[in-house]
Amino acid sequence: MEFGDYVRILRKRWWVVVVAVVLTAGSAYAFGVFQYPEYTSTVEVVILPARPDLGLAQSAKMLLRTYMTVADSDRWAQEVIDELQLPMTPEKLHDRAYFAAEADRMVIRIEVKDYDGDQADRITSAWAQRLIDWRNERNASQSKEDRVYAELRDYPTHSQSWPPGGGILLAAGGVFGLVVAGMVIFFLEWIEASTARIRQGVGGQELAAVGAILRRRWWIVVVAVALTTGGAFALATLRHPQYTSTAEVIIEPERPEWGLTQSAKMLLYTYMTLIDSRRKADEVVAALPFPATPEDVLENSDFTVESDRMVIRIEVEDDDGDQANIIAAGWAQQLIDWRNEKNALQRKEDRVYATLRDYPTYSQSWPPGKRTVLVGGGVLGLALAGAVIFVLEWLEVDAASQEGQGAGQEAVHEERA
Repeated sequence: MEFGDYVRILRKRWWVVVVAVVLTAGSAYAFGVFQYPEYTSTVEVVILPARPDLGLAQSAKMLLRTYMTVADSDRWAQEVIDELQLPMTPEKLHDRAYFAAEADRMVIRIEVKDYDGDQADRITSAWAQRLIDWRNERNASQSKEDRVYAELRDYPTHSQSWPPGGGILLAAGGVFGLVVAGMVIFFLEWIEASTARIRQGVGGQELAAVGAILRRRWWIVVVAVALTTGGAFALATLRHPQYTSTAEVIIEPERPEWGLTQSAKMLLYTYMTLIDSRRKADEVVAALPFPATPEDVLENSDFTVESDRMVIRIEVEDDDGDQANIIAAGWAQQLIDWRNEKNALQRKEDRVYATLRDYPTYSQSWPPGKRTVLVGGGVLGLALAGAVIFVLEWLEVDAASQEGQGAGQEAVHEERA
């Protein structure tokens, strides 16, 4: 298309652009006006080694995400709630908090969202102070030259994070309106051009053929979609839910010394391998308050390592979410007890501890939500209907072709006779 064609289309369809932009921009602005403002408070905690030693600084840098993982837990959220007397659950507060480690600046960043900006500041301040106190507790058992401190960089500050300003909402709504207008204009021009080709008898045969097929076979689409969505919904409803419980065990060296930290990091997979065994499954089952077999417990458990956070992750699947939590906690306790046994044979400065990051929690892993099941069933139904219609049309065309060939051969025989 040439530039003149675009100008012609815009002159004819300008009202579509105006209506779309006005509607989307106005809706976006109205949406922002009626939204309750939400604030984000930010605080940064600097991780600082006691002396400018290369090994100590490198170890502190390697353990930065481990420190962040310790703070990022429901357990600490509960302590913050108790301190500030907040009317919420630890899970809800934890969902509002975000933690990030910036290794280049040796900083742990804490962000908390709340509808009250001052309360968000109090929460981030309490969480940061908890991190500082935790490091002080750890440092108390260290020699002065091996300590790693946590210091508050600045006072917490908050800013409005939602909704965006009115100008941003209007601009975003206007851009979205232009996109919608472009799609509508394209569709209208395509319909107009296709209709003109069909009326003129030039092209459009494919479109007409597809329309004819759909008019004849529409019931196949309806039946296929109804059957697949109904079947998927029934399967999801009748299927007993499956739950997955997750527990994370933090591996932390006694001292932030580079060699010890690097060794602990290298041995993470070894620690995981020793726990992921039938022998340890026997010990887990022996401590369970309900009947289970070691084979089932081991088969339904999965172990992974996250080296950057110095974490061994344990996931357990079960038909009962509470039982999955108990099994996951049992696996974690086996790892913790095993490390304690090994540490008893080591000098204090050479020990590597295993600590439960948080209480095990479970979530439903199967079946997926009903909306997801219905959408998946509908898509499968459309694909199945397309395949059935294709086969039926092919068989019909093939039968017509064979009949035509038979009639032609009979005509030839009659002429010869």
